[in-house]
Amino acid sequence: MLDDYQAGLGASDLRHGIERQGAELGELGLRLAVDSTNPRRVFRWMERTRARALRFPPVVPAEDDPEQPVLVELRRVTAELRKPENRDDRDLVRRQRQLQEELRSRSRVRRGASVESDFNVDKLVAALGSRTLIEMGKIDGRLLAVTVTGGRFRLHELGEAATIEGELARLRFDMRRAARLGRDHDRVRRAVGQFGGLVLGKLPIGEEDVVLVPPGSLMAAPWTVLPALAGARVVVAPSAEMWWRGQRRSRSDGAVVLAAGPDLDHASEEIAGLDSVYEGATVLGPGNSAESFGRAVRGAAIAHAACHASFEVENPMFSSLRLGDGDFNVYDLERLHESPQLMVLSACDSGYTDTNAGDELTGLTSALLSMGSKSVVASIGLVPDSRATSDLMLRFHTGIRDGVDPPSALASAQAALLDNPAGYIAAASFLCIGSG
Repeated sequence: MLDDYQAGLGASDLRHGIERQGAELGELGLRLAVDSTNPRRVFRWMERTRARALRFPPVVPAEDDPEQPVLVELRRVTAELRKPENRDDRDLVRRQRQLQEELRSRSRVRRGASVESDFNVDKLVAALGSRTLIEMGKIDGRLLAVTVTGGRFRLHELGEAATIEGELARLRFDMRRAARLGRDHDRVRRAVGQFGGLVLGKLPIGEEDVVLVPPGSLMAAPWTVLPALAGARVVVAPSAEMWWRGQRRSRSDGAVVLAAGPDLDHASEEIAGLDSVYEGATVLGPGNSAESFGRAVRGAAIAHAACHASFEVENPMFSSLRLGDGDFNVYDLERLHESPQLMVLSACDSGYTDTNAGDELTGLTSALLSMGSKSVVASIGLVPDSRATSDLMLRFHTGIRDGVDPPSALASAQAALLDNPAGYIAAASFLCIGSG
């Protein structure tokens, strides 16, 4: 019943919010499953409480619908507010809030559509093949994990959730400090090792491919550089079902789009380097508009944006990429009709997500996945505006051009930079999210 009601809602923020109604039921089911000590049952209940709203693609408004001029005006007002002389302009702040509320109100009258699911555990096991799945969940303050390897399900208790989440918060602070100041790299390495030992130290993990499904509170962690996952090719997914759905989508040929945003020292250099990798790529410079960016990336095989980004805690639907004429937010993304198959966001906090009740994820990355992107490579924190980031991206895209899948291409690019202090921070900042 809850799924049917959720499907009928056209606004993404309402779909995320309605999951609160099922959170208590999901928690009860998970608790009973844990008491049964049956790993398969625990896994099923973890999945039932994981990123359910992302199964429904957003309702795409018509090209000429009334939201479009509101988005254009909001972009203009936000750009004006970014100017130093306007930051305390109360009239502009008031106008920005009015426009945001108008967008929310308009989106909430859309009607959604149901999505049939034929996902089940046996199909998941078949799709995993030799990969290891690690799905985590929280119950009564404890962090649990179910691992699936070769069709075998095992249940593990990892520790106190608050302790692990606190360790991640300290690690993220250290990473942001190192990215901003260009120092304290050894401190970050130690913090990465400590967090990795806490969260994965009790799990049997080899060097095979790993599909990792953490709870929302642990999504923005440097999973790909944890010592316990050294040598593994890691993809992070909001749910096992979403990973499975992505595996069923085949990659097809399409455009390659490379876009730089304004006010970054190395963005144009990064894009110029990537232009040498791909023949015939569409290149958008720092002055490109949000409208031209949207047209270019719609349905692209590969899209790369090197720009500033922001995550809006109060309303993640206004999380955005900064382009030449202003912000390109989640509402803009939802108008694309078809998102890029592989989206690379070389932008601060572009991979960060907020978590609602029911472990629903919101933000740029989750919006792209719900629209059908197969993989999103994005940052969980500050991206160093440095040659190290450009080098990481050049190595990654060279692998993609040569036919390597995104998790493997990212793992190879990261491994090449881990011995360099600046390279380590750049490498630790990025995840491959989705289905690989």
